[in-house]
Amino acid sequence: MPLTSIKLLDILQICQSCRSCCVGTDIRLTDSDIERWKREERLDILLSINPLIGGSRQLIKKRHNDDCIFLADDGSCQIHETKPYICQRFPTSLKHAQVFKCKLIGKVPLK
Repeated sequence: MPLTSIKLLDILQICQSCRSCCVGTDIRLTDSDIERWKREERLDILLSINPLIGGSRQLIKKRHNDDCIFLADDGSCQIHETKPYICQRFPTSLKHAQVFKCKLIGKVPLK
């Protein structure tokens, strides 16, 4: 696939698993995320949630180095099969990917 004609969907399909989107960002959860994990009895995830101060949204805890708590040493997601909605949909736009320093962005034109 030529990088000159790439679109957002293409980025999702050729993600390089660089981890940029898993580091240094708040991972906000939806009510659906939390309900799904309750149904799945994912206590490991439910115990890793912090409430967002002053708001109704909740966040996944981060490590001291600002990595997502579920980011493995090899860069894989330890909860990939049931990861939060925001992670499933990342990036929501090419500009969004650029903000998070997606490694593919420097190789593709923003449309």
